[in-house]
Amino acid sequence: ALALLLSSAKNICGYDKDLKNGLWRSEERSIELCGKTIGLVGFGGIAQAFSRMVAALGMRVIVWTRSKSKYQHLFPNVEFVGFDALLERSDVLSVHIAHTPQTENLISRDVLDRLKPGALFINTARGEVVDEDALVEVLTDGRIAAAGLDVFHTEPLGPSNKLTLLDNVVLTPHIAFSTPEASQRLTRIA
Repeated sequence: ALALLLSSAKNICGYDKDLKNGLWRSEERSIELCGKTIGLVGFGGIAQAFSRMVAALGMRVIVWTRSKSKYQHLFPNVEFVGFDALLERSDVLSVHIAHTPQTENLISRDVLDRLKPGALFINTARGEVVDEDALVEVLTDGRIAAAGLDVFHTEPLGPSNKLTLLDNVVLTPHIAFSTPEASQRLTRIA
């Protein structure tokens, strides 16, 4: 989630592509994160760890979760808000909830339209939580600035998926956790 956030905000892939194509384009195409508000949808273990990381970058952290009373005393620097406030206040929206019948397409066109213009969107949770067609639309029309995605409705992501055509999207193949060390920990736990 952090790598996707930084890559999206700083347009790392765009600058990399330009340089590899012999272009030295130094115009500002990145977003300052310090002082911005990140909204987390869900607050399980991954979101909790992520909240500490982005706070270290100088971001304000707000969270929507159905079980805020469970966490409020443990995270005094995190503000727990309603879903509407989360959407209205977030410069970055990052999804950290499980896919259930209740969360299917929770991030709809209506939800995406309610984000601040130029917002960033990060999803490392589950693809089915997001209306992918709506996300393509708001990225194409510039309603939101960029997205970092590690999960998709259909995996593996096919080359005909419209997300692969967008320059303002950073895509990874559902490998956010994938390191040799993480695999060893999973093996030990199993």
